[in-house]
Amino acid sequence: MASSLAIMAVSTGRWDKRHDGERLKRAREFRDHTQEDCVVWLHERGAHGVDQAALSKYEMPNGRTPRRPTASLLLAYIAEVEPNDTSTRADPGQESEEFERVVRQATGDPLLGPRQGEFVDAITYRLRHGPPMSPDDTLARSDQMRILRLNRSAES
Repeated sequence: MASSLAIMAVSTGRWDKRHDGERLKRAREFRDHTQEDCVVWLHERGAHGVDQAALSKYEMPNGRTPRRPTASLLLAYIAEVEPNDTSTRADPGQESEEFERVVRQATGDPLLGPRQGEFVDAITYRLRHGPPMSPDDTLARSDQMRILRLNRSAES
């Protein structure tokens, strides 16, 4: 099952060639995939026009920008492993900045901007005044908290 961050990446499909090529290469290496393995992954998801040569160009700094459907798949490929892959990052602040960039792209707001604030306010109100939360409500809340990187101890 794709993570919420992966779903956000798929919905935006915006490729930032200054950063995403390097992120793609790190994600591919983290999965222990060759470029050809990544191409197979893309083909299995309908991106049949991508070959190893094109993927190589996507990974280059300031390299080629994939078409939007392919970019969406590649961003999902990255997002599925990137939140768990902190070993390749020089400092934790870089991860936070990257996450904020993705949130800003997906929502048009900065992290904890108006949309995120509305979510926090709605959940707080629901917990104080609403009926008990269903299992589906709890799962949705947990996904949103993970996306917003809110402290897990606050979930109880």
